[in-house]
Amino acid sequence: MRYIRGFRDGGAAAALSQLIEAEVDATREYHLMEFCGGHTHAIFRYGVEDLLPKNVRLVHGPGCPVCVLAMPRLDAAIELASKPNVTLVSYGDMVRVPASRRRSLLKARAQGADVRMVYSALETLDIAAAHPEREIVFFAIGFETTTPATAHLILEAHRRGLRNLTVYCNHVTTPAAIQSILDAPGAGEDNQVRIDGFIGPSHVSAVIGSAPYEAFSEVYQKPVVIAGFEPLDVMQAVYMLVKQINDGRACVENQVSSGADSVSWPRVPCASNPPMPNMTQRSGLSCKRGPYAKTRPASVRQSFGA
Repeated sequence: MRYIRGFRDGGAAAALSQLIEAEVDATREYHLMEFCGGHTHAIFRYGVEDLLPKNVRLVHGPGCPVCVLAMPRLDAAIELASKPNVTLVSYGDMVRVPASRRRSLLKARAQGADVRMVYSALETLDIAAAHPEREIVFFAIGFETTTPATAHLILEAHRRGLRNLTVYCNHVTTPAAIQSILDAPGAGEDNQVRIDGFIGPSHVSAVIGSAPYEAFSEVYQKPVVIAGFEPLDVMQAVYMLVKQINDGRACVENQVSSGADSVSWPRVPCASNPPMPNMTQRSGLSCKRGPYAKTRPASVRQSFGA
């Protein structure tokens, strides 16, 4: 817990709130979208919006891969589960999601379909091995964070020689979802879809790095700050985005902390404060240095022990 408390410190939040208040331009509005539901959860649980100036608006994004899944995909899963000799295996968060005609996987199971819930994709291997007479279909869903688990499942099934396991692939990618938002009809218009910058999900970025977001800063001129999921992570991301918008810049910044030394405040991993080597090797995270990333104001350094 000592590595978490520092990211939820009330005094640090108050100090950062004052910095954001001092940084914002009172004559304009800022519309910042947090992409991931983990960010939205932290925002509402800890009252982050109440600590932000009135002209800084957090626009709540897609949230999770379940939220962006097209309904026909779920309809198809229900049809698969209803076929004879088919067992559909799914993560638990999918079974209650409503499909067309008020159907769901949970209702399909109540009507006799063989729908199984698992916590890990690899549990599907045991189900397939125990029921060789049935076709086991794994309902693969998730952003880039769960895609490796599905790939591991396929490789392990091949290694074990399981011939009755199929993957119904519904993985989606974060950059494509962001691009769909930016390309939506009315995007950029004040009365419809207005986004000035994005708070990027750190767990996705640990898999894909930060390079896939660079098109949004270069082509769409929308800054992206990759942030963790604690309230101070979100607030620092807001501060960094406001700075970029005020400076007329748009680049990708990674403010995810790296290592046990970041106890009281998530440090910005730029040249003056590099990430641990093993983190760089695993995730490929990168950071484009911004003019304010070299140092933080003295009030922040004193409040957060940086």
